[in-house]
Amino acid sequence: MATRYRVLASSQQTGQKQQSMDLVGDPMLGDPTYAKRCADSYAMKLNSDFKLHVCDWVGVIEPYEHVD
Repeated sequence: MATRYRVLASSQQTGQKQQSMDLVGDPMLGDPTYAKRCADSYAMKLNSDFKLHVCDWVGVIEPYEHVD
């Protein structure tokens, strides 16, 4: 088993999290620095898209245990 990170964006105004599905299966998601950069990029995209009519999205990562 190995620790991997989910790439998410969180909005305080909506109280919701959105998970990026573009990176599912990416072996680099074991690196928290890489995962955080991806999360920040995903949050910036949601902000530029004005997702759910808010622009307070921030990148978040959550660890989980991945079974190879």
